[in-house]
Amino acid sequence: MPDDALPEDALPGKPAPGDMSLYAAQLGETFRPLGLLIEGMMTAQVVTVLARLAVADELAGGPLTVSELASRVGAAADPLSRLLSAAAVYGLVRKDDEGRYTLAPAADLLRSDAEGSARGVAIGFLGPPHWQSAGRLEEVVRSPDPVNPAGPGGIYEYYGQHPEEAAWFARAMGRVTGMMVDQLTQASFRPLASGRIVDVGGSRGTLLAYLLRGLPDARGVLMDRGEALTEATGYLAGAGVGDRVEVVAGDFLREVP
Repeated sequence: MPDDALPEDALPGKPAPGDMSLYAAQLGETFRPLGLLIEGMMTAQVVTVLARLAVADELAGGPLTVSELASRVGAAADPLSRLLSAAAVYGLVRKDDEGRYTLAPAADLLRSDAEGSARGVAIGFLGPPHWQSAGRLEEVVRSPDPVNPAGPGGIYEYYGQHPEEAAWFARAMGRVTGMMVDQLTQASFRPLASGRIVDVGGSRGTLLAYLLRGLPDARGVLMDRGEALTEATGYLAGAGVGDRVEVVAGDFLREVP
C-alpha cells in the first residue's frame, strides 16, 4: 500500500476528541490506536506543559481569555493559545463563543488541590531525563551494553543538579506508591511483624509510613538520594510516624543501611 494511501476501513472526517490530527481521524477504527501512539509524543507534551503552567488551577476559578490566563501563568499569549487549541482537541479544555476557556472534566485531576491529583505525575514522569531517555530507546535496544542510570549524564546526575525536578519526580513516585497502598488497604494486608523496616529508594516514605502504621512498635529507616528526600520529613510527620523514622541520604547503588 503506498505511503499516502488510506486503509480500506478508514473514514475521512474531522479529528474527534482524543485525536490530535486529521491523520489519526482518517485511519479508521482498526488503525486509530496506532495513530494515537504515533502522536503520543505531542500528546504527552501538551499535558505536561498544562501541568507545569498550572493551567487547571487557574481555570478552576472560572472562564478566562487567553490573555488573562497568560498573565496568570507566566506565558506568552500566542503560543499559549496554540497549546490550548491542542488541549481542546483532547477534551482537556473548552472554548466558549466569547473566546474564553474553561476546564473540562477530563483535566480536573491536573488541579493541584484535586483529590488524587495527577499534576505531579504529569510533571514528574514526563520530565527532561525521562523524555531524553525515551528518545534513546532504539540505541538502548540495539546495544548489548546495560544502561547505567548512575553513570555520567544519567538520570541521577540530572536530579542531583536539578532539585526542583527531583522533587516533582518524588511526588509522582509518591502518588503511584499511594495507589499501591490503597490496594493493600482494600485487601486488608497486614505487614509481617518486624522491629526494623528499611525502605531503600523510598522517596518521601509513602510505603514505609503505611507499614509503620500497621506495626506501632516498629521503627523505620528511609534511604534515598538527598534530592529525593526533600519532602520526606514533613510527609512522615503528617502520617504520624516521623518520630520512628531515621531519614538517611545516600547512594543506594553503593551501600544501604
